[in-house]
Amino acid sequence: MSDAPVVVTELEKKMIAWIASHTQTYLESGGKEGHIIDMGLLGGHPASLTCLLKTIGRKSGEPRILPLLYTYWGGEFILMASRGGADVHPAWYFNMTAVDTVDLQIGTQAFRCSWRVTEGEERDKVWELSVRNYPPVQDYTKNTTRVFPLVALKPIEAIAVF
Repeated sequence: MSDAPVVVTELEKKMIAWIASHTQTYLESGGKEGHIIDMGLLGGHPASLTCLLKTIGRKSGEPRILPLLYTYWGGEFILMASRGGADVHPAWYFNMTAVDTVDLQIGTQAFRCSWRVTEGEERDKVWELSVRNYPPVQDYTKNTTRVFPLVALKPIEAIAVF
């Protein structure tokens, strides 16, 4: 799956400029801005939670920072590797699976985190919570047969914000 050609979804094309602007605002403010955003225009909630995930490109070796919606459950931050319903997992997911830890910024705090993919009954519960937090993801599932990994990140140490 990781060697499949990358096809950018229509949603991703529409979101590229917004994502860049959101990331810049989050970074430049030290997390004081950008943590809580209005996703109402996309069918989400007006107070949606976003984090910054920092991975290292598994091929390039370059750091990558991306804003993602997250859910908090059972002491862990949950990220959904939906990629807008694309048929291939997002690059951040492949980058994450190449290492044991990743860095995560939540508002004005940052952490080095271990990670794992939820499975079975736990995944089902986390999926329900994730859908409640961002209902449009149900429509994403109509675009692909791929199962979206739900990744649980557990902070193991505090680090400087990005």
